[in-house]
Amino acid sequence: MNKDQTQSKLRQTLLVKLLPDPMQDRFIEILLSVSEQRQAETGATLFKLGDTNADQGCLLLEGMLKVTRGDGEVRYIEAPDIVGEVQLFKPQAERTATVDVVIGGSMLTFAWKAMAAAAKDVFSEDEMAALRDNIMHIASSRERDILQRKQDEPGAASS
Repeated sequence: MNKDQTQSKLRQTLLVKLLPDPMQDRFIEILLSVSEQRQAETGATLFKLGDTNADQGCLLLEGMLKVTRGDGEVRYIEAPDIVGEVQLFKPQAERTATVDVVIGGSMLTFAWKAMAAAAKDVFSEDEMAALRDNIMHIASSRERDILQRKQDEPGAASS
């Protein structure tokens, strides 16, 4: 995948789309500067539940991932999307799910700390707050979706 194709895929992610327009291109450049493009091989495991490698994030550009939480909840994530953000907001800084590659494709891997350091060099304090809020929104939305699905399951206690 060439740089133009990678940038196009990144523009489609919520991580970028939810940022204010003036930040989007600069954030894409930050991501490209701190990331390594890799091939996600079908059947590979990116993260394991409980692992403490909480500094690594992954932007799936092509393919599909299966996310299995400790309680057995399974969800599928299609590209383009980000994974590895939820544990940033967990006090124990452990992986909250096992993430397996179902359909291989291109991805960017990066260290959250490197991304944050590069962003601090480019963004104002207000822009950094917008970026943090965006990441927190994505993580909390995923958690809310899981809770909602559990409540909607047959046999779940009704209010």
